[in-house]
Amino acid sequence: MSEATKLDQAKKALRQMQEIDVTQFPRPSAGGVTYNFDDAVVPAKHLVALYKQMPIDVLDVFPENEIEKILARADNDYAWIQAIQTFIPNPTTQIKILNGRQQSVSLSPQQIRDSYVKNIIDAYQMTFSTLLPYIAFSIPFNISATSLNLKQKVDAELQTFAKNRTNFENQHREWEKEINGIITTVRDAAGQQGVSPQAKHFNTAAVDYQNASQKWLVTTIILTLILVLYAISTLFLHKWLDLSSCKYEHIQLSVSKFLIFATISSMLFLSAKNYLANRHNAVVNRHRQNALATFQTLVEAAILKENRDVVLSKAADCIFTAQPTAFSKFEGVESANVSLVKVAESLNPLKENG
Repeated sequence: MSEATKLDQAKKALRQMQEIDVTQFPRPSAGGVTYNFDDAVVPAKHLVALYKQMPIDVLDVFPENEIEKILARADNDYAWIQAIQTFIPNPTTQIKILNGRQQSVSLSPQQIRDSYVKNIIDAYQMTFSTLLPYIAFSIPFNISATSLNLKQKVDAELQTFAKNRTNFENQHREWEKEINGIITTVRDAAGQQGVSPQAKHFNTAAVDYQNASQKWLVTTIILTLILVLYAISTLFLHKWLDLSSCKYEHIQLSVSKFLIFATISSMLFLSAKNYLANRHNAVVNRHRQNALATFQTLVEAAILKENRDVVLSKAADCIFTAQPTAFSKFEGVESANVSLVKVAESLNPLKENG
């Protein structure tokens, strides 16, 4: 057998031992509770762990005699492992030498099972003694291989990180350009739109209040007519009704006439008040609409910054301050000519600290 073939076989045997799954050892389906191999799990784990301490690539530097020792030891241990994996609880006959003579000895399934477990336990000591020098020799090799693998992984991670960083920076530049473009577009749109187009909101409110005031005006007129007709009818009501000379009936009629009159009058008063309130709101919102509609024109016409501040202040007062009209008893409050820009500057904490 050539050295190359032995080396390949040794690598294969070593790999087989390293890949053994000892969790399959109990095999309750084959041996049941009596003949399972629970006792062999821990020794088998130790045995497999011992083989895993030895890297397969280190066999390349071993001489032929050492490779043969490792191969024989691995084949022997693997044979015991296979015996457990293929165990069938049937009696068997073995040939043993007793007193210089061959004798057939019949073994029960329990005896065969116990012998397999003992073989695994004993194999660990023999394998440990055989592989210990090779494992000790492999420690620098393991460190070197581990360092090389670690260095390769680190280099690969660094290259991936550098590549991802470059991609992220490029993507970040594109996002920054897009964001700046969006901000510029929004600013341009806001500059083109200005304040004047916001007057449409007050126009909508003015139209709504105007329509509501028209409805309340009609209601007020109807209630007024009803009240007038009722007042006229009460003048002749006692003639239409056949009332006796009982004083109680006259009092009852007078009270009912007063209650009806008071009810219609209250409804008329409330209707008129709602009409005046809606009419007032319609006028105020129309005034606000006109202020915003002309704001941009006045600001553009103003040359000095102070004049623009005055226009802004007046427009803000028109919007946020209660305005008097002929439909309300409120006389209004004369607003001070204070620039909102100056107010904002006075509230700016940075200016105080500066």
